[in-house]
Amino acid sequence: MQHSITATERLLNEHEAAEILQIKVSTLRSWRVKGGKLPFSRIGGRMIRYHPADIRNFIEASKSTSTTEADHA
Repeated sequence: MQHSITATERLLNEHEAAEILQIKVSTLRSWRVKGGKLPFSRIGGRMIRYHPADIRNFIEASKSTSTTEADHA
């Protein structure tokens, strides 16, 4: 998937992404180690960044209509 970045939709650091998702930064770090939860980019070897569209897609994919559905997803 290719993203275009505009001035109004810049890449987010891990603190900004965690705030949007209302989770701890340590949770994002754990997801990066385990893989598969939320795409991220490593820039310059050390900087971790998240694309806003990936965060929106993650939230959209996490929607459930019942607690039973969430347990089996």
